[in-house]
Amino acid sequence: MACRTHRVFQVVYLGLWYLAVNGVAALDYMGVVKSGGLPAGPSPLAVGGLALLLVCAALAVRTARHAVR
Repeated sequence: MACRTHRVFQVVYLGLWYLAVNGVAALDYMGVVKSGGLPAGPSPLAVGGLALLLVCAALAVRTARHAVR
């Protein structure tokens, strides 16, 4: 899926924000949902690891696309 606009980001981010505001802790990467005064969402290490994995995947796809040219 190739998307060269900001629309996909806007839709995904708005969805994640909406879930966090409504108390869905499983997808609350921002730390908005609290349980006993502590963030109830995933650990910062898990969020950082997933972000790093996604950046590596994006770079690998970019490298593969440039190798085909």
